[in-house]
Amino acid sequence: MERALLYFGVGALEVIVVGLLVRFWPGQEDPQGNATMAIVACGLGYTLCLVLLNLLKGYH
Repeated sequence: MERALLYFGVGALEVIVVGLLVRFWPGQEDPQGNATMAIVACGLGYTLCLVLLNLLKGYH
């Protein structure tokens, strides 16, 4: 149950961060560039999430 909440929280945080990145990133006239940035940010967020989960597992 805790793990599910953790995944949900991190997922929600990622969506917010990516949304803000896409919204306020300079170059709004380039939607393709914004989409690319969103994909890159999602990948980085997901990788960070996995790293953090592995660190948490190491502590338990």
